[in-house]
Amino acid sequence: MAMQDLLKAEDIKKALDSFKAADSFDHKKFFELVGLKAMSAENVKKVFRVLDVDASGFIEEEELKFVLKGFSKDGRDLTDKETKAFLDAADKDGDGKIGIDGKRQRERQRDRNTIQTNISRTETDRKRAETNTSTETSSREPKETNADKKRQKLRANQKETNSFRGPM
Repeated sequence: MAMQDLLKAEDIKKALDSFKAADSFDHKKFFELVGLKAMSAENVKKVFRVLDVDASGFIEEEELKFVLKGFSKDGRDLTDKETKAFLDAADKDGDGKIGIDGKRQRERQRDRNTIQTNISRTETDRKRAETNTSTETSSREPKETNADKKRQKLRANQKETNSFRGPM
């Protein structure tokens, strides 16, 4: 899909003409001039997909440098300063890319879930190890058998009996 299918050609030309000079680009004004601010969320997503040249779901710094060419072949390249300023303004999580359609949030949630799963597994493994250690420790200790209990009773009874008899 071409950008002219989504936006008016005269709006694109007017916006590009407004920012012909190097270091004059203002993304907010540019998007307002091309009509993006008045568009539905679905159409903004379509514009984003046109600008996302590698179809990664993100606009990375290298793509951002050529963003004006995404609107028209006559568009100029952004300067490094403009590219950095634009990226800093639009990159909400500091990952060096601009996302849309909740993809970034889904990826972050997936990462959080993975981390939480790993933490849970580690915690479970730790508990198992503790249980195995305590089981091993208790199995090393001698267990009192019924025979031992009987012997202890007999000894106790003998001591009582001897204490009643007195010295002989």
